[in-house]
Amino acid sequence: MINDLDKLRSGTLTPLLAALILYSPIALSGCERVPRRSVAKAKAGRKALPDDGQTVETVKVQSLQLSRNAKIQAELLPFRDVAIRARVQGFVEKIYVDRGAHVAKGDRLADISAPEIEANYQESLSKCAAARVSLQESRSKIEGLSADLEEEQAKRRKAEVNLGRIREAAKTEGAIAPVDIENAESELAAAGARVRSATLAVEAARSRLLSDQEGLHASEQGLKALEELKGYLHIRAPFSGIVTERNVHEGCLVGGNAGNLALLRLQQVSPLRLTVPVPESLVAGLKEGVAMKCSVPAHVGQTFQGTVSRIGHSLDPRSRTMIVELDVPNPGNELEPGMCAEVSWLMQRPSKTLFVPASAVFNEEDQSYILGVYHGRTRKLSVVRGLTMGSMVEVVGPIARGDEVVLNPQTSAPNSLVRTHLIEPPPLPLTASDEH
Repeated sequence: MINDLDKLRSGTLTPLLAALILYSPIALSGCERVPRRSVAKAKAGRKALPDDGQTVETVKVQSLQLSRNAKIQAELLPFRDVAIRARVQGFVEKIYVDRGAHVAKGDRLADISAPEIEANYQESLSKCAAARVSLQESRSKIEGLSADLEEEQAKRRKAEVNLGRIREAAKTEGAIAPVDIENAESELAAAGARVRSATLAVEAARSRLLSDQEGLHASEQGLKALEELKGYLHIRAPFSGIVTERNVHEGCLVGGNAGNLALLRLQQVSPLRLTVPVPESLVAGLKEGVAMKCSVPAHVGQTFQGTVSRIGHSLDPRSRTMIVELDVPNPGNELEPGMCAEVSWLMQRPSKTLFVPASAVFNEEDQSYILGVYHGRTRKLSVVRGLTMGSMVEVVGPIARGDEVVLNPQTSAPNSLVRTHLIEPPPLPLTASDEH
């Protein structure tokens, strides 16, 4: 080793061999040490050199209108669903349909036998007929009494004229005997009494006519009610649809005290109601008439379209969702009530909001932050995450459109000098999507 050191001092060794000997532990132990003060001065000199900071990639904050497709699980329900029950008590006489039958509005579904209703109906018919006869008799009687009254009124007018002539003739002395005047006056009084009697008879007959009219009206109302009740014996479809249940057979007692047993269940399946529990975060900008697409497991690869028709306008406090109904046409009955459907829910913000790439947001202690760059120095800013749209995320905080943020904040520290390299943000898909 000493010989090698001598050769090193004389310069006869190769550079590689010289480096190995120089940095070996034995060589180091025998070499002169560099003063620590000189090393410290060298380090101090390097720190004194100007520092322009590291180069970081930045993007500008964008103002965009959020538009995204969310996958929401929903359920198809019949547009109308009713349990067909008997409105009168009786026995099922005949059932015309069974489960799966397609019926049109007004089609007869079943007949019920109730003999007591038929008996009451016939009795009401008889009462109506008797009331009509009595009313006709009252009208005929009024006509006769009115004729008698007119005759008595004519006799009274004749007696008045006769009395007037006699009194005129009595002005000539000795022309008329006093007894003739008395007889004429008596005749007039008797005629007046007969007129009053005939008038009372006519008024009594008219009162009887009014009573008969009221009796006939009551009988007709009773007959009409029994006709409606009799109509309930023939059960008809209230709307077009499909019979999905049949619970009775011929001879079964239904209606009234027989319980609330449903004879049949009828469902309208075109269109169908698609009930969608929309999360609170997706209800913004919701309006009627918007078309949505859905799919069902029974028809793989096929999509169906519905239209927003009814909005609940109320959130369930437990699930934080709002029920929205879509009308889904079903002309070929391919869809069935009760099917689960996946809706491609198109959600749009009513106004623009701020977006940054998702990589620009980082979390610390359950709080989201970004690194903004202002005058060449990074600043740590607290933000609130919103919804995502592709590779962009919605943020709310002390930032504005056009501000620069660090694309990868893990490569830099807050409040540090940096050189920025502005890049274009990643392109957005035509419609962002998410799962719910």
